[in-house]
Amino acid sequence: MWQFNRPPFDLARLQQLQAGMTQQQVRQVLGEPRLKDEFGWHYARPMAWPIVHVRFDANGRLSGHDYDY
Repeated sequence: MWQFNRPPFDLARLQQLQAGMTQQQVRQVLGEPRLKDEFGWHYARPMAWPIVHVRFDANGRLSGHDYDY
């Protein structure tokens, strides 16, 4: 079943993220990402469009995130 508008998790969790967090700290807040690539981590539900993108700097620290809906 398609769930076009359903975010991958409660978006209130994004408020817990702070620049400079380690990947382990981000994983504790958001859980395991659905996809990892050279651009960062990507969280999405199967059969849904909303995606949360999480970016890390060269040291593996959180540099930012955005919500693509």
